[in-house]
Amino acid sequence: MTVIGLIQDSDESVYRREVEQLALWCAQNNLQEEPPVLAPLILLNSTESVVENFRFLGSTISQDLKWAPNIDTIVKKAQQRLHFLRQLKKFNLPQALLIQFYSAVIQSVLCLPIIVWFDLCLLCLLALDGHQPKLFLTMRPSWQTVYYGETVTLSCQMNIDIPGLQYQWYKDGERLQAPYAVGHTVESHIYTISAIVWSDQGEYKCQAHTGKPSVQSYTSRPLVLNITEHPEVSFLQWPTWTVLFAGEKLTLNCRVNGDPQIKKFRWFMATANHLRRNLSCENIPGCSITFSDKNQSGLYWCETESGEKRSKAVSFTVTDNMVALQTPPLPLTEGDDVTLECRTRYPTSHMTKVYHEDQEMQPSVWYTRVKKEHEGRYKCVVFSRQTLVASSEEVNITVRDFFSSVMLTVISGLSVKKGEMVKLTCEVKNNSLQKLPVHYSFLKDGEVLYEGENIAYTIMKMNKSHAGNYMCVASIGHDIQKESAVKRIHIAKGAMLCQDVNGDDHPIRYLSQKDKVHGD
Repeated sequence: MTVIGLIQDSDESVYRREVEQLALWCAQNNLQEEPPVLAPLILLNSTESVVENFRFLGSTISQDLKWAPNIDTIVKKAQQRLHFLRQLKKFNLPQALLIQFYSAVIQSVLCLPIIVWFDLCLLCLLALDGHQPKLFLTMRPSWQTVYYGETVTLSCQMNIDIPGLQYQWYKDGERLQAPYAVGHTVESHIYTISAIVWSDQGEYKCQAHTGKPSVQSYTSRPLVLNITEHPEVSFLQWPTWTVLFAGEKLTLNCRVNGDPQIKKFRWFMATANHLRRNLSCENIPGCSITFSDKNQSGLYWCETESGEKRSKAVSFTVTDNMVALQTPPLPLTEGDDVTLECRTRYPTSHMTKVYHEDQEMQPSVWYTRVKKEHEGRYKCVVFSRQTLVASSEEVNITVRDFFSSVMLTVISGLSVKKGEMVKLTCEVKNNSLQKLPVHYSFLKDGEVLYEGENIAYTIMKMNKSHAGNYMCVASIGHDIQKESAVKRIHIAKGAMLCQDVNGDDHPIRYLSQKDKVHGD
């Protein structure tokens, strides 16, 4: 209702009369200006006291929901701290230190409510505006198929900008935490897997949350990573170097395995600046590239004209140094045959040597069946009469396990009683493409029962002497091996139970394998 228009020629009598009638009507209809007195709040037989204001998450909240008490409190605290800033200025401290003191001691007081409340306020505003925050998990490059040994990057991103997000990564439902597996690196919302192997297959998810503890969290849809052993398109290069000097030229060729008639290909690269970029050499089997600077470092591959088939992506690195250390794709896997070689930009009579953890080695290093002990920092050094001329960039070489898992399985039918047969099988999964012969050992209470190429060990007639802790060991050579978990077998009145060292029962499975038989 508008009554201000009743004032005519400075005469307020009509206006005041109307206001008095309005006040009388409000009183008669329980619309008083003062709010009614609320009944006391009783919790656990105790009456809660009524206060004019209280502190919550760094803010002063008043009974009338006005900002004055909160502002007064913040200003008072800031003014107290300004005294110390003035004293520091009198001592002629550098401006950088004064700014640092202001940010830590004064600005932190002024901005605390923003830090505490901003994320929640932002989410409310987004919801009111019709924008629902969503988390997306993508793979770069966006391949349908990933080949063994390639490098992939998983990126976790929100569709809107929310400051202060923290990220967590999951594989097959389990949270991934540091220290991460060899070849895996995590930088906030970016997860990179270098030289991917079989154990990297699985379902990946990412989660983003705000605050500690988490105030609001978002989870992406799963991304399934499947690995194929060999690509349908072969990728050839000349020269065979993967570390190139600026200005060097490389010739790439592709061919479809089993179909030499296909001669048209498209060429692509993925670098730090470009997720996927077409190269100029289109629809020809070969492509010549001059690597001019470090910005051309990245992944290179080819695809058939239809895009249905592609080659394995190869990583090239461009360096400005005088000398470079040539390595295979990293990380390595136990059992790989590895050659590390020094190469100089120009032919030289100077001596070049490989250094491992600052220990001098040879101009080139060849490892047959590389092992964990070969891990470490490698570099190339150029000498002229004992004087250091140049050094390559240091390369940190890591070696992942040959065996991704070794599991002892007990095969014994539905139940095993005294006198019945028990079969143990050593199941292995490995990370390598190499088909190396595996040696199996079965142990009981630390003593070797059998060593050989058979993956199974059989107890023909179970008795009390066979009860104990069993495990198996898979190995290649004498230095590369992996043990299974220990399982405890004993005779039960009804059926034979297989338990791990924690006493947990495990289901019995059937396998048909060539086995080594042990009598009673």
